[in-house]
Amino acid sequence: MATLNIDENRFLIKKASIEKITGKWGEVVNEMTKVCKEHLGDHLISVYVGGSVAHGEAMDVKSDIDLYAITDLNDEKIKECQNSWVNNEMDRLNKLYPFQRGAEINLFSIDKLPEGKKLQMKVFATWVWGKDFDQELPPIRLDKETCGRVRLSMKRDIDIAREKLKTASDVKEINKIGFEIAKRLIRSAGMMCMWKVDFYTMETDKLVDMFISFYPEKEKEMRDLYKFEKNPPSDKKEILAMFDSFGEWLVEEDGKVFG
Repeated sequence: MATLNIDENRFLIKKASIEKITGKWGEVVNEMTKVCKEHLGDHLISVYVGGSVAHGEAMDVKSDIDLYAITDLNDEKIKECQNSWVNNEMDRLNKLYPFQRGAEINLFSIDKLPEGKKLQMKVFATWVWGKDFDQELPPIRLDKETCGRVRLSMKRDIDIAREKLKTASDVKEINKIGFEIAKRLIRSAGMMCMWKVDFYTMETDKLVDMFISFYPEKEKEMRDLYKFEKNPPSDKKEILAMFDSFGEWLVEEDGKVFG
């Protein structure tokens, strides 16, 4: 995901555009959009694509494809879609296009769009089909209020990861849980100090350095967490130990920062 600069009023400057989705990456995006149109029909309102693909910076093996399908479905119907076709289609797409790290189809209700998703649509993603919401979404100012509004709940993420670990037995599954929670915690930790700098990023290496510049006493813990993302542990106990130590500190510090 790209790093964005800010203007003189601290509003984020968008770089993503549909023109930057080209070649084989454009082929995958077109197929993903086609899949959504076929399964959702008139319930599909809009399609956005985010991340490195939307910025023309996608790299083989390293880059995934994040597609956001905005629908008029409620939560129950979205969950039904997830179980009935979304997961199967993602598996098919990943086998069909093995050069990318993962094709993710994410369904959202137009009536319950998360604040973080609105930010991504406005500055990190680009419209590719249906209704373009760009003019309806307000400009995004890089300040403490924005960071507090769009940040993820670290406690919720940790609780979910704990539950997944209870039933995880396969090494690959444990690796995946470790990778995902490490990435989410690093990004959430970055929000605790992002409003103090003059750029916005979700790139974990930059977030780690930024966090350490404000919390030098936690350098070892943050670099260990970064290792979890790059080389996820196979032992559940390592992940759980991190939750009980640095994870708890992050949750507590997040509460102090944002109230």
